[in-house]
Amino acid sequence: HVQQNPPPILILSVQLHSALSLRQWDEQLFLAVPTAIAITGTHSLLLALSKDKDGHIPFSSSIVVMLQEVAKLFIVLIPTYSMRFGWTAHDWVYLVPSLCYAINNNAAIHLQQHMDAATFQVLCNLKTVTTVLFFFLILGRKFSVQRWMSLMLLFISGILNTVSSFQFDNTSWEPSSIFITPTGALGMIFYCLNSGFASVYSEVIMKRTPEPFLVQSTKLYLGGTVINLLFIFAVTNKVHSNFFGGFTSLTWFIISTQAINGIIYGYVIKYTSNLLRLFIVASSMLLATTGSAITFQTMPNVKFMLSALGVLVAVVLFNTEQPEAPQDKSISDDHSTYNMKIHAQHNTLPIKAV
Repeated sequence: HVQQNPPPILILSVQLHSALSLRQWDEQLFLAVPTAIAITGTHSLLLALSKDKDGHIPFSSSIVVMLQEVAKLFIVLIPTYSMRFGWTAHDWVYLVPSLCYAINNNAAIHLQQHMDAATFQVLCNLKTVTTVLFFFLILGRKFSVQRWMSLMLLFISGILNTVSSFQFDNTSWEPSSIFITPTGALGMIFYCLNSGFASVYSEVIMKRTPEPFLVQSTKLYLGGTVINLLFIFAVTNKVHSNFFGGFTSLTWFIISTQAINGIIYGYVIKYTSNLLRLFIVASSMLLATTGSAITFQTMPNVKFMLSALGVLVAVVLFNTEQPEAPQDKSISDDHSTYNMKIHAQHNTLPIKAV
């Protein structure tokens, strides 16, 4: 039997090993991955289009993020309605990623006021560094020299991108400008650290807990809804008199697409790996940069282009190297049983195939 190798773009997108066969990709992933790339790549661009003439986001980020969680909860509750599942004391573990995602989803909106859309998407690739860091700290995973070199290149590229567009004042904001403020730079460091921890922690609990994906998602999004409601009261001290102030049709489009994207990311983490999530983030950088250039007539400088190229090369280096086996033996590496129904019943973390 001769395996049929996937096209080059799928070799990168799978990110699990260097010879993944097409049969290991089910119909859901073929649809989900391009959709996630499109939504992720246009998110910062849509937020930039939502800004007023002074460069401010006109709506409440906490309300938008809360509505995203409600939308996700509603979507997963429909097919979960007929399922029988209970709640245990162990379910508190879902509150940890719920809190992290609530913080980051709000931060993603606020950070748009401190940098342009393309810069935000390029610096999001620092999630690769933080995800690998928490792979090591939480799971004790080791990586090859090639992967550490790619992470160093990614880090340098992020620094170059920041330096190329650094501004201490963005009061004269223009849609076509490429900039980042000191607050934006520090915010991105926190944003990527929080994202790396949350994604690795989510992968661990979603694959070690023998519950169906929809049940896990219900518990995760319910926690997210409650936490974001608390955020609204904590930040505003009261419910907005104009709850939907600043909302437009574009705002509702952002809410709906981010709800879909959140479910896709959960699906990817549950049934493949965080490495595939990182590929989605990297690919979306190219889409965001191109979209920003076309929409705002942005003219990237040489340092920005070099940083984007460095990110792309780093991602290729990182994902063309077969990963080391995790030291955590409680997490299975067996990818030969890649089947949705089987994975729903087993606590596996498929990192590489055998």
